[in-house]
Amino acid sequence: MDFSGNALAPNVLLIKQHLAELCAERHRAGAQPLNYRFPARRSRQSHTFLLADEEETASLQAGFGFGPFLDPDARALVLSPTQDFVSIYPKTCASSFVRAGLIGAAPLSIYAVSPFVMLVDRASLGSRPLPRHWSDLLDPCYQGEVVITAEDPTSNVALLSYFRLFGEEGLRAFISNISASASASVMSNLCAHASSQPGSIYIIPWFFARCCAAQERVVMVWPEEGALCFPLWLALRRDASEGARFIAAYFTGEEFARESAQSCLPAAHAASDEVLEEAFKTFLWVGWDFLQHMDIAAYASLVNADAAHIQKVSTL
Repeated sequence: MDFSGNALAPNVLLIKQHLAELCAERHRAGAQPLNYRFPARRSRQSHTFLLADEEETASLQAGFGFGPFLDPDARALVLSPTQDFVSIYPKTCASSFVRAGLIGAAPLSIYAVSPFVMLVDRASLGSRPLPRHWSDLLDPCYQGEVVITAEDPTSNVALLSYFRLFGEEGLRAFISNISASASASVMSNLCAHASSQPGSIYIIPWFFARCCAAQERVVMVWPEEGALCFPLWLALRRDASEGARFIAAYFTGEEFARESAQSCLPAAHAASDEVLEEAFKTFLWVGWDFLQHMDIAAYASLVNADAAHIQKVSTL
């Protein structure tokens, strides 16, 4: 198989449409048909397919999240040069990605990111100051006011980023201010419509924040240090098929970058920066060195112990 993968909701229909168009283009040219499965039938953040036998995997895989960076077995494949996978980036990368350090030598390549920002209900925030920096959320005055997304806590972009930025003590201070977790769609509904909210500050993907920020009492804050980066990645096998490389060129190309950026998922190609407003070109990535050398056991132990109080909210 040439390609198998998943993507985040804002891009799923876009990618499905483009893959169908690429197939038709190759058919007209008399080229080898593409063999792919998208969206793949597996847990959307699963990365265990990276560890499967070569006969069972596609030449190109797409996924998202921090799972492969934190899995003890997958880390050896995706963070250090191997015989299995090779990095794949555009010839001309977005300056915003370069500044953030998103372009790395690791075999797993980040082709786009989902930026996480703050969505703040000013009415619920009351007399507390509007946060402008990620460090502001370490202040005890925000205790019980922060809501994060509801994926596995150990791979949560906010918790991982705070561990990277502020260490164990900073992460503990941040966790003590968190009241609840919820899916991004539930979070945006809570902030926009709920009269009784679990908090006033939502750390949420830009796509959902933009959908909600038109409300008069709601403000989106793009922190001055940059939006947190939730990675969308590609894994290209060293012996990849021609069809896989053809699809990889699409994911790292100009057309995809423009349309992905318009969907609030900035891409690695330089064309992405041409679409984004200047205020939305600053990203905060945890860093390749951090991922390679972090003490995963210590981090997981801290999160599992300190985050037990966080309430999961599934509906309004």
